Amino acid sequence: MQHEVIEIQRSHPAAGGDVDAMLVAEVGFKWLMSGHGWWIDSTRLHTDSGYAARLLQLAMASNSAALQECATRLCKLQN
Repeated sequence: MQHEVIEIQRSHPAAGGDVDAMLVAEVGFKWLMSGHGWWIDSTRLHTDSGYAARLLQLAMASNSAALQECATRLCKLQN
């Protein structure tokens, strides 16, 4: 079911940006964050900008270059 929703968003002209790159960046971000013990609520990540900003701040302050790069990429794709 979720796969169908993603396919619809990819093909919808109003989706804008590179939806595939955004999905890959978000999945990578979630995996890297969970590796540091920070679990992400996906629904809240998409609906609560304060929550998303705090997670990105945690990622940028981490000692993980991979997590910092992923957070940076995710921020760039959001804009």
